[in-house]
Amino acid sequence: MTYAVDKDILYLTKQIGRVFINMEAVDVQVSIGGILSFIFTVVCFCIVIASAIFIIAGMWKMFEKAGEPGWASIIPFMNMYKLCKISLGNGLFFLLFFVPIINFILFFIMCIKLAGAFGKGILFGIATAFFPGIFYAILGFGSSEYHRPKPI
Repeated sequence: MTYAVDKDILYLTKQIGRVFINMEAVDVQVSIGGILSFIFTVVCFCIVIASAIFIIAGMWKMFEKAGEPGWASIIPFMNMYKLCKISLGNGLFFLLFFVPIINFILFFIMCIKLAGAFGKGILFGIATAFFPGIFYAILGFGSSEYHRPKPI
């Protein structure tokens, strides 16, 4: 009985050895396209991380100007609550962002009201809707002052 088991183990060992020998015989070819693809992926990843840091820093400073804690800008649903509170006067408006068509309209209204709360015009608010990261940084790091809006 032990002979049969030993024979099977010996057979499996030989098969595993053949697999490893066959794996070593395979040539690994590195293509230029693979290297360029990797470099492109790393560069895009670095751009995305830098953009995220820039947007978070702008929101952080903007929240602090409005009297809210800056760390609230990095917590996903809380930052929308605080943004609605800063721009619209009531934070519960962020619940309307879960309604499909209303969220699109409300986002433009919120950006226009946000610009107004910092003393900017309607065009600044529309630009904030299209390029929020840039204009959050302008509001946060710029010389504009926050004036609490009237609740809607």
